[in-house]
This record gives sequence, C-alpha cells and structure tokens, in this order.
Amino acid sequence: MFINHRVIYQISFQLSFLAVIEFSTYAELMYIFKIDYKNKKVINKVFLIVLSSIICSISISIASLPVILANFYELSLIGIF
Repeated sequence: MFINHRVIYQISFQLSFLAVIEFSTYAELMYIFKIDYKNKKVINKVFLIVLSSIICSISISIASLPVILANFYELSLIGIF
C-alpha cells in the first residue's frame, strides 16, 4: 500500500480488509461474552466450535455484502457456507 496507493480501490483489498475487521470484531465479541470451551463435555465443545465457525462465516459474509453488491450486482448464497 505504501508503493501503490491505488490498492484501496481494488475489490480484493476491500474484501480482505472487511473480513479481517469483522473477524477481529467477532473475536472481541466472543471474549466479551466469555464464550470459552473449557470445562465442557466433548459433545458440547464440538457443538460450540462448529456453531462459532458458522456464525463467524455468516458475519464475515454480511460484513462484505455491501462491497460485493456494489461491484458485482448479485449475491451467491453458496458463498455463505
């Protein structure tokens, strides 16, 4: 970005930036709500890990939705999962 300042207009940079920001926000929310996997049964741990992965994926997709719609004018629902 220091060499080419026009990189902020590229769609790949915008999507990557939004994904990283949303992932860090999601990690903060997990810390705030104290969602941890300690002292849980194995089935509950697996369920919490899968559930948190799905929620993280959906939240990143929602965060990048404005950039995708503004540039491609369509949305693929398969991209959520």
